[in-house]
Amino acid sequence: MLTRHQKKLAIYDEDIRKFEQLYHLDSEQFLQEFNAGILGDNIDFFEWFSLWELRKDILKKISKLQQGL
Repeated sequence: MLTRHQKKLAIYDEDIRKFEQLYHLDSEQFLQEFNAGILGDNIDFFEWFSLWELRKDILKKISKLQQGL
């Protein structure tokens, strides 16, 4: 199960990296601007935000699995 989660994390990271390159923003800066309403309603921004949330969730799962090993 750990390997499956690590594969998902790699996919999320790659997709996030594409958005960072496309919009010339790192994810931390993006999140600040998105949450402040500065960036607008571009569908890409909602996808990027969702990927970031999925990434946080999968990191928690990976951490729990590693602690259980």
